[in-house]
Amino acid sequence: MNNIQPLQKTLEKRIKKHIIGKNRTFFAATPPNLENICKKEIENILPDMKDIHIETGGVEFSGKVHDCYFANLKLFVTNKILMRILKFKATNLRQFEKKISTIAWELYLPANLICSVNVTTKTSRIYHKGAVSEYILKSIDIRKNTVFFKKTDNIKSNCMQIFVRIIDDECTVSLDTSGDLLHKRGIKKHKASAPVRETIASSILAIAGYEPEDPLVDPMCGSGTFAIEAALKQSNIPAGWNRDFAFMDWPCFSEKRWLYIKKKEAEKISLLKPANIFSSDINKERCKEFKGQIKKFTFQSVIKISCMDFFLFSPQQMTNKKGLVVINPPYGHRMGSKTKSRKLFQGIFKKLNMDYQGWKFAVITPKHISVKKDFKFNTHSFTHGGLTLNLFYGTI
Repeated sequence: MNNIQPLQKTLEKRIKKHIIGKNRTFFAATPPNLENICKKEIENILPDMKDIHIETGGVEFSGKVHDCYFANLKLFVTNKILMRILKFKATNLRQFEKKISTIAWELYLPANLICSVNVTTKTSRIYHKGAVSEYILKSIDIRKNTVFFKKTDNIKSNCMQIFVRIIDDECTVSLDTSGDLLHKRGIKKHKASAPVRETIASSILAIAGYEPEDPLVDPMCGSGTFAIEAALKQSNIPAGWNRDFAFMDWPCFSEKRWLYIKKKEAEKISLLKPANIFSSDINKERCKEFKGQIKKFTFQSVIKISCMDFFLFSPQQMTNKKGLVVINPPYGHRMGSKTKSRKLFQGIFKKLNMDYQGWKFAVITPKHISVKKDFKFNTHSFTHGGLTLNLFYGTI
């Protein structure tokens, strides 16, 4: 123990100097075609972040290590947040190995956590992903045998992910700050058929111009993703409030700072607002499961659930205000033939045009669906579950 204490103090000083005390570069990975939404969210929610700019597949920004705590906790549309460790040029594996050997892994990784390596290569002379992964893990093992690594108590992650991207011989090594993908809010335990991911749902709400004080109607709610995302926003509950993150296992993690951040966010939470989020579904079992879920997280004060057919009710039965109606209808394998699918969507837009005048709307459709311009709308394409989809949105 006496021999370990000075080593630990020395490591803590190095961590404070090189990791905590310096600005770091982070990368917020997003679904394709949603980078602009992510950038706007970072600018709005995290105004102190610097050098915010769009990169392929996400948004890069800089800040202190504790800023990534806040980013993981608060951002709604991001899949994962990576912290950049090293960037360098390498045209062969020998050069790659030499550069990797300079990384002081003890500053980033605990001694008692397994690591995995995710490798992407494109138009590079280094293309052997297995060899790249092997060199990374080898360099960590060598470092563990030569210098002191701090152990982490109460480990939250199954393993620590290291991401290596090699594009045009430019190598970027990053560390996962998030752990599980950020769409996993730690709320929903039940699943519907082909549910929309939480990050996609929040992006759609942002694109459609949803404001938390406005009514939201989700008449084909399934497992209730849109309603829950809206309830989080309306109640000022951060997206990651109910989950843990990979950075909590880092040697530099400050539990004191983390608890302070959560305490300040807890002061903003309010679940006492009257219900203005209205969900319904024709499937009684789905509605029953959803009601049980929101009761568990005390959302029953802000979400009202009914088991009704979208085509048989009007929004005036729920609210006398106009807001946003958001619809994720069955399509693809859930619907059957393209003819059935087109007929369903024709009926949806006819219903919107008849009963939702003055409302904002957002409707997810498969790529083959076209809409008659009975009212003005915009289109945003995105991918989800391997499908290319369109979002039709605007005001009726």
